[in-house]
Parts: sequence; structure tokens; C-alpha cells
Amino acid sequence: MCTTFMLTDQHGKAYQGRTLEFGQELDFVLSYYPRGTPFNGQVPPGFAATHYLANHAFLSIDLRLSAERLPAVAGINDAGLSVNMNMFGETALPTPQQDSRTLIAVSEVGSWLLANCANCEEVRQAVSQTQFWVDRLPILENIPAPFHYAVFDEQARGLVIEFDRGQALVHDNPVGVMTNGPAFDWHLTNLDNYAHVSNLGKREQRFGRHTARTEDVGNALAGLPADDTSTGRFVRAAYYVQFCRTPQSADEAIAMVAKIANKFDRPRGASNLVDASSSKIEEEWTTFTTLTDLSRRRLLIRPDDAVNYLQLALDDFRDTHEVRRHDFGPFLRQHIRLSQPRL
Repeated sequence: MCTTFMLTDQHGKAYQGRTLEFGQELDFVLSYYPRGTPFNGQVPPGFAATHYLANHAFLSIDLRLSAERLPAVAGINDAGLSVNMNMFGETALPTPQQDSRTLIAVSEVGSWLLANCANCEEVRQAVSQTQFWVDRLPILENIPAPFHYAVFDEQARGLVIEFDRGQALVHDNPVGVMTNGPAFDWHLTNLDNYAHVSNLGKREQRFGRHTARTEDVGNALAGLPADDTSTGRFVRAAYYVQFCRTPQSADEAIAMVAKIANKFDRPRGASNLVDASSSKIEEEWTTFTTLTDLSRRRLLIRPDDAVNYLQLALDDFRDTHEVRRHDFGPFLRQHIRLSQPRL
């Protein structure tokens, strides 16, 4: 599953982090798409093909569904819009209608938004004018695309897009957090159960004639859920976004986002399930972590087998006028190196 969050520095600039957890190795691709890149959207049989040209250049981590289908899982465009795809099992839409609206597959929403929208206002308008359909994913046993999307823009505004209850729903994101199911509005209601939480702990408490004391710091977090479920992660992410110190600079903000993301970094073997039908152990671990600087248009990526991040900047691609793609694992392993200074 996945945890996505956004925070701001003292100047109101936005920085976004996410982790992606899954129980199998997926085929990811690092991609750069310049302005004018043509896209051909997947449509059901009998529908006119969906074609559009990218109005914005963008960097993305794509999921290779086939040689032709590489939808964005996470990315940032040249307007400072970031989009992240998270798992959402409640996805459900009616059969699409043949009309004049653009038809976009649920799995391809991330690429479509990065290519076409500059901010949350444009995202909201684009979604309202578009029809969506739930495509199936052959690499995941042909299940209907189980995704929803977190969108943040350079002005630190956030939206959550869900395909639930038979319609495309666009929620304002007042807490800057998204995990997985249940639906986003349920998570906001669930935060009412944590109205007592603050970052101020307590050093002592009287029990009859005995005074219990601690010299430790950190018991303020005792009221937070300790599990890695979607509901628990949502509450914890909202806590850290709310109470962590406001960064004073862009570099400090990226470091803060990295520290928060570490709170959701799941090592292999730490959280498993037993499949009821086969009795096999099912793992789930953090496949990658990303940090996104929306103002400086930077995407930092750390795979599960590294401790450092690889930084990509859209400015470095200003003179690149063709699509660039690299296999995720080999490219990252080649370019991420531990510093080994000589003393």
C-alpha cells in the first residue's frame, strides 16, 4: 500500500513525500516526457481512441503494464504539479457512455493530469469534463484498476480523486495526506477520534500517594496508532505533517520530508499475512520512496535496496525534446552510490 503527504516551509512552498508498498516486484520505468509528447489512451472495445498531446513536460515513475502502456505512478510536471497513484480497492464506475467527452482509463489518470494540468483548479475542471472507465490490469491477475490519486500544486493546494460510488469524486485535501481505503472522506471523519492528540507529552502523573515520573521524551505519540494499516498510517502522517517543525529553507524541507517518509518505510518481512487458501506467507514492503520539491521541480527517488536518494530535476531536461525512459532498478543502482571519503 502507499502513504502520501505534503508539507510547506516558512515561505509556503510545497514539498511532497510518498512511499509505495507492495507484495511483489513490479516493473517500473523512469521517464521524461517533453511538451508535445503524443499519448494514446486505452479505451474499451467499440470506443473511439483517446489521443492528446502533452501541454506540460514531466518526470514520472511509470508502471509497465505492456510495451505500449506505461501509466505514471508518481511524478511532477513543469508547472509544479505532483500526482501520485495509491491503491484503492473500492474503485467502481458504471459502464462508460459513448458521448463527446474524453474517455480516460483509471490507471492512466496520473499521466493524463501531469500532461495537461498546471494546478489543482485545472485538475478539478478537467475531471468534471471527462468520463472515466475502470480498465483491467493483466499483470495483477486482470483485476479492475484499484487506484485513487493525490494531487498537489505549487501553491500547496491538494486534491484527492477517487472513482467510487459510481462517479469520479474530487475531494479537497485539507490535511495534505492520503493513504488507501476506505474512502478519503471516511479518513477525515476518523481523525475526530484523535482530537486529543498533541505533540506535548507529560513528565509526571500522580497515582494515589505515588508520583510516576519519566525523563524520557516521546510519550506524546502514545495516542497514535502503531500499526501499518491504511487507517493507522493516515493518522500518523497527519500527525507528523501537523506537528513537525516548519522548515526554514528548501533543503531543510526536503530533509524533513525524508525523515517523515522514514516513519513509513517498511522492511521486508516486518509485516506479513498468511493466505487463507494456500497457507503461503504474503509479504509487503516499501518498493520505493520519493521526495518532491514542487517549487524547484525536483524528484528524489530511493529504491528499497538503497539508503541514498537519486535526484532528478526538470531543469536538466530543458534541451531534451524526445521521450527518455530507463528501467527503474538498473538505472538507480547505477547512479546511486554511497560516499566513501578518504581521511
